[in-house]
Amino acid sequence: MLLLAHAGAGATWQALLVLASFGLVAVFLLAVFGVLTLDEPGDLVLPLAGSAVLASLSGATSDFLSDWVGWWFPLGVAALVAVVLAATTRLELSPTSPLAIATVVLGLVASFTLHTAIEDAWHPTGSGIGARWEDATLELVSPTDGDTVPIGPLDVVVRIEGGSIGQGPNDLRTGDPEEAGIVQVFVDGSLVTGADGAPLRQVENCTTGCTEATYPIELDRGVHVVSLEFLTSSGESFDTRVGQAPTIQIATVEAE
Repeated sequence: MLLLAHAGAGATWQALLVLASFGLVAVFLLAVFGVLTLDEPGDLVLPLAGSAVLASLSGATSDFLSDWVGWWFPLGVAALVAVVLAATTRLELSPTSPLAIATVVLGLVASFTLHTAIEDAWHPTGSGIGARWEDATLELVSPTDGDTVPIGPLDVVVRIEGGSIGQGPNDLRTGDPEEAGIVQVFVDGSLVTGADGAPLRQVENCTTGCTEATYPIELDRGVHVVSLEFLTSSGESFDTRVGQAPTIQIATVEAE
């Protein structure tokens, strides 16, 4: 699975929208106070290019600027419409012009009325996506990618540093979400379950937390994709951000 973008905290594309909105609001204000002239469409080239350059800093600022997308995106849209109208029509931007006053009013109203809906859709913080993957490192020790393994039983060995593996979803600890987590094992995209139909549990007793755990599976002849996902102790998926260690590890093996 190729992850192109994600919602929630730390989303780079949301920081990009915030920075672009910063730039557009700045262009709007410069035009309103006469610093920038917008008489024809060509006058928009440099200001919009500057906004694009500013938006390119989103990768370095995504951790905190993405939180502002609900407030700033409506302001950016209002500013963009205003500067385009000023450059392509006879409407003018000045402190007392109807276009400037209408833009300010509409932008503020839209920001206050739409930010909650935007945050719910783009920047959710509820169950299942609020857990942060901070400093832990997850490793699929065995099998490794490209291994040839015997048909039948196979031990999947998982190691975690900076966190721990718990005994299961009934172990509802509080505090660090990377502690007492749950490992789910998948073969060819299907969740491996035990005889009771519940997700597979490790061989070790991890009541007090394990840094390494073994999960027995069985493979038929052929090429298989073995993957695993690390969840919080309450079964939540982590919100993995750019530059952080993934909670999903994958190895392609051949059983013969």
